[in-house]
Amino acid sequence: MYDVYFDFGTSNTRGYLLKDAQIEARVSENTGSKDVSLAGNNAVLLAALSRLYAELLQKSGYDASELKDVYASGMITSPFGLMEVPHLTTPLDAEKLRISMVRCPIDGIFPQGVSLVPGAKTADGPITIENVAELNNLRGEETEAMGICGLLPPHWKDSRYLIIIPGSHTHSLLMENDAIMDILSTFSGEIFHALTQATVLHGGVETGGKDRYSGVSPDAVRLACRFLDKYGLARAIYIIHAMKIFEVADNFKRRAMLSATVVGATVQSITAALREKWQNTANICIYGDDAIMETYNIAFAYFAPKLPKPLNISRERVAANVNGILRIISSGGGEK
Repeated sequence: MYDVYFDFGTSNTRGYLLKDAQIEARVSENTGSKDVSLAGNNAVLLAALSRLYAELLQKSGYDASELKDVYASGMITSPFGLMEVPHLTTPLDAEKLRISMVRCPIDGIFPQGVSLVPGAKTADGPITIENVAELNNLRGEETEAMGICGLLPPHWKDSRYLIIIPGSHTHSLLMENDAIMDILSTFSGEIFHALTQATVLHGGVETGGKDRYSGVSPDAVRLACRFLDKYGLARAIYIIHAMKIFEVADNFKRRAMLSATVVGATVQSITAALREKWQNTANICIYGDDAIMETYNIAFAYFAPKLPKPLNISRERVAANVNGILRIISSGGGEK
């Protein structure tokens, strides 16, 4: 018997066939909630799940009759997913996520149903202009956080710690003893994408998919942080545009600076939260692609040199989403 897990994002869906808590096969395709939104229905999602499941069976050699359970997390619980599932309000842990999963049948693909992991939010009740700044929410990162917890040094659990998960939105999760206590959400990857694809900056930062600096130029990152610190976000971005006009540096370095400007603005928000409401946070972990983690490391060293150096866990080598779903479904003694 085996289980299947889907991680459904804004742009991509990843599927995993799991047996005895190990990944037997993995697949992915470029279908996500944006495609459901554009189509106006979730038929494109259902087709993607069917294709991915068929690929998992082909890769693993297993038969559909051996399937035990199917789980999914991420944007699949949003209005542009399989079924909208309300966010859980913090604090929450693996056990709360397990008992709050919602089973949704998919006739013709998974008649036994798919167990959906809810997302998380930080405010309950009516949201108004006065309290909207306290609202943060995420879908999918709650599962990754549960997986990351199992990779951290045991002594971290003696105090507060922070898990930062960069992406289209960057979510910073305040943790206590493996429970999500609070969240800080920022626009990040979406800002970078918009600036590079839909503004006059495009010609000055386009690299044709190549990356001379392996994603990071330390000097460029520190210079971008200095501009951001001194002039603010809008002018820091303009300076990068001016560098193209006057042919200062090349597209690779300007692109690294733009990335660092967006990352630096996120780090400013995080350090403000650490200063104002997340005091006594002893450690910081960043889970992401190697290049973006290095940019965050340099930005933290610039804006908050007294903070401990972040622990980096590479998304390219660790499947925290899979570790997380395994932890969630095994919480409570393995009862599902």
